[in-house]
Amino acid sequence: MPATITKIGFSAFEKCETLSEIISHAVTPPVCTNDNIFDSKIYKTASLFVPAGSRKAYTEANVWKNFSNTTTGERFTISVEYDNSRGNATINGQKTDRSEFEEGEAAEIIIRPADNFRIAEVTVNGSRADFKPEEFKASIAAVAENINITATFELGISGIAPVLTPSNIKVYGKDSAIYIEGADDNETVEIYSSYGICIYRGTERKIDLGAGGIYIVRILDKTFKVAV
Repeated sequence: MPATITKIGFSAFEKCETLSEIISHAVTPPVCTNDNIFDSKIYKTASLFVPAGSRKAYTEANVWKNFSNTTTGERFTISVEYDNSRGNATINGQKTDRSEFEEGEAAEIIIRPADNFRIAEVTVNGSRADFKPEEFKASIAAVAENINITATFELGISGIAPVLTPSNIKVYGKDSAIYIEGADDNETVEIYSSYGICIYRGTERKIDLGAGGIYIVRILDKTFKVAV
């Protein structure tokens, strides 16, 4: 149908039961004068192709909204940025950080933390999103734009697993400081408060904390619970 069409008359395609594709170049959905423009059998079997940016208008317009598959042919990308050593992401059940969708396709994104971690923050296209510490889940009925999701994780004290301390590493607290002995100088140390907030990340072997308490120390993929 040409871009200039504005109206479709009575039962124009009612007997066309074998239509498999309908291509409309009209940005604004043509007005249908009654509900019998198309044979009802094709609403679930035929694909309706519409101009870019017009899908929403067609899916809300009388008669046109009956089509189950309305698309512009445009493709959009959903991407997830995260540290895969601290969590994982699936898009429509597949473990991946990037998938392409045709406009109008449905998508489900799930992000979960790895053992000993929890979700600290999730943003969707730069805006902070709601989430649970143990899971972020988003269901999109019809993808209509590129979507970038960023997730960060933090150590969760409630999930600390017992680990074997490497024989050459010693971690202990003394005089409001944490000491690390036996580790290579370039090994990064992370220290978390009892609330799971990272308060230090670096390579120092004496970290002054300024206050006593219970802290979680990670080094060489090992976790230590230290009283200072």
